[in-house]
Amino acid sequence: MQLLAVGAFFTGLSFIPSALIQAVGQPRKVGVLLIAEMPLFLLGLWWGVRWAGTAGAALVWSVRALVDLIVLMIMAAPSMPDGRALIRRAALPALGTLAVLGGAFAIRSLGLPIRLAILAAVLVPFAIWAAGPGLAEERRALRAALDPRY
Repeated sequence: MQLLAVGAFFTGLSFIPSALIQAVGQPRKVGVLLIAEMPLFLLGLWWGVRWAGTAGAALVWSVRALVDLIVLMIMAAPSMPDGRALIRRAALPALGTLAVLGGAFAIRSLGLPIRLAILAAVLVPFAIWAAGPGLAEERRALRAALDPRY
C-alpha cells in the first residue's frame, strides 16, 4: 500500500503538467507518451510480479508514475514562461525534499510521530520557499502572459 501511495502521489502531481499541455492545444503529446510507455510498463510489470509479486507490481507502477511525471514536466516546460529555467531552479529543492521524505519514511524504526515531525520540518520550509521567493518570478511571468495589463 505504501508503494501504491507513492505512485498515487506522483500520478496526482502529473495531472498539472498534463493539463497544461492539453490546455495549450497539444493533447496528442500526452496520448503519445502514454502509448509509448505502455510496452515498457507491461514488460516491467511482468518482471516486477515475477520478482516480488504484488509488491513488485506496485513498485513498477510507482516508478512508471514517476517517469510519467518527469517526462510530462519536461514536455510542459516550453508552454510556460521561462519554463526550462523554472524546472532547473525547482528540481534540486524538490528532489532534496523527496529524498529526505523518502528516507524518513523508509526507516520504520523511527515511529510515526518522528516521521511526521520530519515531514513537517521538510515540507514547511519547501512550501515557504515555493510560495515566496522560489517561484515568484514564474508567478509574475505567468500573470503577465495571461493579463497584458499586469
